[in-house]
Amino acid sequence: MEITAYAGETQKFSIVARSSKTIAGLVTAAVIDKKGVTTGDLSLSPRSELSYVAEINLSPELAPGLYQGSFEVRVCRDDPRVCAQPLEGSPWNVPYKITVQQPSNLTTLRPLAGVRGWSGQGGQASRNADVTTADIKAANFTRRWVNARSWTALLSEGGRLYRTWDSMAAFSEHDGAQLWENGTHRWLSSFSAANGKLWAVYANYDSFSGGSATTLLSVDGASGTELKKVKLDAAPPLTSSPLPTVTVGPVVDAGAVYAGTTFGLVSRLTEPGGASVWSIRPLGEVTKADGVNFPFSVAGGRVVGFDGVTLWSVEANSGAAQFKLPLTTTQVKAYQAVEPVLGPSGTAYVSTSFSSSPTSTSSVLLAVDLAKGQQRWTKSGVASRVVERQGLVYALDKSGALLALDVATGQEQRRWELPEEYFAAYGGLSRFNLILVGPYAFLSVGNSVGGATYAVDLATYQTVWRYPAAGALGVTENGTLLIDGTIAINLQ
Repeated sequence: MEITAYAGETQKFSIVARSSKTIAGLVTAAVIDKKGVTTGDLSLSPRSELSYVAEINLSPELAPGLYQGSFEVRVCRDDPRVCAQPLEGSPWNVPYKITVQQPSNLTTLRPLAGVRGWSGQGGQASRNADVTTADIKAANFTRRWVNARSWTALLSEGGRLYRTWDSMAAFSEHDGAQLWENGTHRWLSSFSAANGKLWAVYANYDSFSGGSATTLLSVDGASGTELKKVKLDAAPPLTSSPLPTVTVGPVVDAGAVYAGTTFGLVSRLTEPGGASVWSIRPLGEVTKADGVNFPFSVAGGRVVGFDGVTLWSVEANSGAAQFKLPLTTTQVKAYQAVEPVLGPSGTAYVSTSFSSSPTSTSSVLLAVDLAKGQQRWTKSGVASRVVERQGLVYALDKSGALLALDVATGQEQRRWELPEEYFAAYGGLSRFNLILVGPYAFLSVGNSVGGATYAVDLATYQTVWRYPAAGALGVTENGTLLIDGTIAINLQ
């Protein structure tokens, strides 16, 4: 058992105690630890008829350093200090290697060669969350800071982190301190960061007409000062329900800003001036008063979106239509709107996993050849957005396993299984996140009670690092890994 812990903090970990015979009646348990690496406390809960999960707390008194040895876990039908009636297999000898680090490590930030800021969902306009050239080593990973107030602060630029959701705010990448906040607008989109500015879409509600227009706003990243407002779309009058939230922020790419509204309008504007280049409705007019979601991505001279039924593509410079393709599988005929991942091979990937039940049988990955406008293959059981690199498509399946799929066929090439210790500690799965940084895949899995983030070596498919928290992932141009925006990890 290898664990990284932090001085002054109590950290839980779990092991599975197995018996070769059905466990009947009450049992008690204890941890016998002569070196004091644990608190001595142990909680036991049944996992099956043949196993229990033993949850143990590391001692917060451990000073930074490396601790190696073993302790004993006893599961007994009598007092575990005596254990005259041990459960079949008890006691269990548990070897450990525990690395205790300082709770924070505020090293000098320095650019990581070849890495750009994390501008939006997936890092860049293509949504392909791959930082290929990053030269990092797992031995250098340390926790930089923790700040619960910076939740969802995943965007990065110039040493600042920005929220992707809720009120617009900026935080210092150095220590997580809040720099400014703007909560004055009714945001209809998440936020995007590029070229020293933040971009978002918000609603202007007109109490006289009962309608609400959508406006694109740019904000100075350093100060939070509002810079430019451009009206995008005049919405129909509100019904009893407010406008739905546009979950995807504007996309900034190659000197242009692309923005969408809940009423189907997609626009290209100049950056930074905000002058209109074109505005189109790729799927026609939206007549519903409450609107729909039109997320999209940009790469290879295309703007590609998916509304839950149809994948559409338009030419980025002119807005000219290229194709509309309804996506189907044998399991499901309509999905949730999601921005496609546009891979370097010219393939668009739509993952249906981002729904209320990502581990359901309807979770599937669909791959589309953008040049031909044709559905290429499907892969059932995929439960995350994907990342394409060098002929392989990486994804998490609904068991938490990391898959490497062939770009051309979708056939599985390699697999890494989620360690059993995850299931012992947290049980089920409901949240999946994946990015590639240098030689590693960083994957985060969790549920309502917790989760973990792992680094997997893509050459050996071995786990090289673990952190006991889960959430959305991002990486800054200074080599800081962000977990849900609240935890910053130094990668160099």
